[in-house]
Amino acid sequence: MTEMTIKRFHHFLDRPIGHRVTALMMSVVLLLLFAVACTDKQHAGAVPPGDKAALEKLADAYRNVAEGLPQNPTGLRPSARRKFLEQVFQQAGYDYSASLIALAGVDGSQINQYHHDLKQLLYLPHYDKRIAQLSDVYSEEEIRAITAIDKIIK
Repeated sequence: MTEMTIKRFHHFLDRPIGHRVTALMMSVVLLLLFAVACTDKQHAGAVPPGDKAALEKLADAYRNVAEGLPQNPTGLRPSARRKFLEQVFQQAGYDYSASLIALAGVDGSQINQYHHDLKQLLYLPHYDKRIAQLSDVYSEEEIRAITAIDKIIK
């Protein structure tokens, strides 16, 4: 320990016990808040493709988020449908973009009805448009994923 650190430690010990306990409690609270914040940001990931339980969570989230809309989600503009889906996925504990990219990596021989259902949900932002028209809705990586999904899941 450096001499400065030792002096600060002695200064801390010279404080009344109540001040030391308060300072330690505040440090613990800050560390816990930081840990919770870090954990919360890492929570969202891709929907496991082909997972029925995940689709059921998404269906519940879809209904909950749609209740707050003034109209059916399919009646929204493509960018608004994208934002709607991001909220749905977030409420279900998943990330929309990561799920789109994950579905593109599925082995074509493993496709089941749940993969088709997930594709239909993920494609909501452009269900009535050609993908080439939506570069303002999807990133380049997402457009490549959609192209790959179209080849894997017919």
